[in-house]
Amino acid sequence: MKQRAKLLSAAALVIALALGFSALAASKSNNSGGNSGKSKSNKSSQSAGKAKTKATIKSYEKADKTVGRTNAQIHKEKTQAVIRNLEQVATEEESAGNTEISTEVEQVAAGEEQVQEPTTEAIEQVEKRGKLKTLLFGTDYKNLGQLRSNLVHNRNQIRKLTRTMAQIQATGGDVTALQTQLTTLMQERERIKEVITANETSFSLLGWVMKFLTGYDQTPINEADEEQLTEEVAEAINTDPADGAVVPDDSNIPGGTTPAASDTTITP
Repeated sequence: MKQRAKLLSAAALVIALALGFSALAASKSNNSGGNSGKSKSNKSSQSAGKAKTKATIKSYEKADKTVGRTNAQIHKEKTQAVIRNLEQVATEEESAGNTEISTEVEQVAAGEEQVQEPTTEAIEQVEKRGKLKTLLFGTDYKNLGQLRSNLVHNRNQIRKLTRTMAQIQATGGDVTALQTQLTTLMQERERIKEVITANETSFSLLGWVMKFLTGYDQTPINEADEEQLTEEVAEAINTDPADGAVVPDDSNIPGGTTPAASDTTITP
């Protein structure tokens, strides 16, 4: 009887241990599934956020001539605001003792101020060209060439600002103001691209002669490069400082510091 009791006790202990291990395994499985679900949810949220940002930076305020809102006027207003806001950020960073960041932001502001007037003037000249003149001699290829050249400058300014944002984020700083300016610069880039593509395809009788005389190269804007830039900016804007921002390196990016052939035009 004693031996039988011992056997029953041992069997009960084995069953209890087996049930305990099963419960522990199930708990671990549930936790793993929960973490996996959270990870998938976070990735999905980040992906949706980036897609929304990409849509925003490609959406610019459209011109409305019925109320006197031309592309030239809007571009001037938007870029003036960017310059003003960047100068304010530079001042705040300097006051906080971040002299390197302040200098970089100030350089971007100065670069924008340098090209703002020529870009605005070029847009205005292209869009106010008379219909008869366009029909006979084509669009204003000289100023379209100026706008193509300004696209290169705009791209380099955007990448400088992206690098500066990454440096601030790496130290846990606030980049909200810079994100707004970066978004505006991208939106104005879309405006310039639209002015170029809408006008260089205008029908004309002697437009080919004017292209030859001005040296205008109607190379299509490289959409792969444009998409890469959009991806970089969307990534910078959606980066959580807690994730640790990585400062981008232009040396491996096509056109990072030098003009791409598709963006430049030689004008006399």
